[in-house]
Amino acid sequence: MFSNDKIIENLEKISIPLGIITVIFGIVFTIKNYGVNFGSNEFLTSIFTNVYIWLVILSAFGISKKYLDIKNKFTDYMNKNNFSFYVLHYTIQIVISFILVEYIKFDNFIFNYIILILGTIIILPLMTEILKRIPIVNRLLLGIVKK
Repeated sequence: MFSNDKIIENLEKISIPLGIITVIFGIVFTIKNYGVNFGSNEFLTSIFTNVYIWLVILSAFGISKKYLDIKNKFTDYMNKNNFSFYVLHYTIQIVISFILVEYIKFDNFIFNYIILILGTIIILPLMTEILKRIPIVNRLLLGIVKK
């Protein structure tokens, strides 16, 4: 649905009013659900919860298209490699997490998250560039077809 450019363009056109409605809805949502168990089945299946989440998603797409749709070398690189990053990021995070939990064992869990984020940001593009250059792997794992 969100790969349809027309839908994203329509969300961009109404992004400001939709964003305002979402913020108001979010304030009411927060007041209504303050102290509620966010993992409970009752909360997660509530119409109010799901409408709010849907508004957040629609607002995020519209506002992102309106204000964050920029073109430069970094965004061109990211757009060109987004599927490769999608395929590889979780595996890299699992490997880093395993090493942190099994071998390094920091007392403060915050260090684990910082190292996990930084490690993924550093290793992911490197791993992508390496795997893109291996002929069979780039086709089977990353879906890259040479023209």
